[in-house]
Parts: sequence; structure tokens; C-alpha cells
Amino acid sequence: METFKAREQGRPLDDKGIRGLPTRICYIHEGCLEGGGYFFKLRRAMKRYVWTLIFLMSAVSTSWAGGPGTHCTDHYGRVVAWVENPNQSKLAVAIYRSNGAPQIHYNKDAGEKSGLSEDAKTFLYHRECGRLVLGHRVRPGTNVPAHNDQVDQADCWAANKFYYAGELGKLKAVEAEINELEQANWVNIAGPVRKLDLENTCRFVKPNWP
Repeated sequence: METFKAREQGRPLDDKGIRGLPTRICYIHEGCLEGGGYFFKLRRAMKRYVWTLIFLMSAVSTSWAGGPGTHCTDHYGRVVAWVENPNQSKLAVAIYRSNGAPQIHYNKDAGEKSGLSEDAKTFLYHRECGRLVLGHRVRPGTNVPAHNDQVDQADCWAANKFYYAGELGKLKAVEAEINELEQANWVNIAGPVRKLDLENTCRFVKPNWP
């Protein structure tokens, strides 16, 4: 490729790059990618594909995590075991055992310490099931934007369970409750400290968010 030969020979790159496409596409936190047009389009297409999967899977999948003991399956369709762990500080955490078995460890006492309502705790149980369904524990994000995308995807998986069940009022109340949570109580919740903005983050298919 002429562009790469020019780099090796120390000559300046053609500002049109390969076949007239820009040679450098830059992302915040990610740096720049060479041969930009193709990679930019591929990255955009992959993000659209992942979000489409979230909607379809959350709407029709049997992976329903309503709390300890309820049905949840992982990325490979395996049933997830709920395991009580009174020693952990988090309400719920999705893991894989060394033998590959998917599990969600939970601690109800941590939920009580957080001061969250039952609906908010249900949202967080949904979220941990979503991390297994979407493969986040198998392929975690390798940079800041990818990690942030996965945080949003897990939140939206949980949100979809309320939204498509017609429980929009509950979902809005949960969003407000988590956003008002004192920072000290985040020690009991999986995921980074964050503010939820579900209306703008999650791409709900039905445009009826009032």
C-alpha cells in the first residue's frame, strides 16, 4: 500500500490517504487510527449491531433476572446460578467460576445498607444478568470508551426489562432514586459511580417516553 510505504520511507502521507479516504480518524481516549474511513465505518456498524442485539434480546429472551432464584442465562445460553455471599460488599456481582460456570453472587444485607427500594434492587439484579447475557464478563472493554459503552449497555438491558413490561413509571422512579444516591452508598452497588440518563442513552424502540 502506498500510504504505508511512504511511512516506512519517511515521506509525508497523502492527505487523502488510501483511495481518497482520510488517513487518520481520532477518538477521545483512544488516539488515532490509520486508514480511517474503513475503520470508522466498521466501528460505527459494530456499535449499531450491539445496540440492536440489546433491544431484541431484552425484549424476547428468557434471560429474565428479577432477583435471586429467578431465571437468567449467559452469553452462551447457560443457566446462571444465584449464589448467596454474605461476605461481599455489593448487592449483586456477575462472575464466572474457574470451571466456566456463570454465577451471580448476591448479598441482601448490602442491598439493605444501600437504602434502595425493591424496584431499584430489581434493576441492579437485571443489570448483572445483562452483563452475562451481553458477554461483558467474557470480553470486557479494553479502553475507556469501550468500558463506558458496556456500562451503558448493562444499564439499558436492565431498563428495557421495565420499559417493555409497561413499567415506565417505576423505571423513572428507579432512575431518580439511583441518581440521588449518596456517593458513600455506591460501595454497595456494582459498576462505577454514575448518573443515569436512560431516555438519551437507551435506544428504546417505542418513542413513548413522555
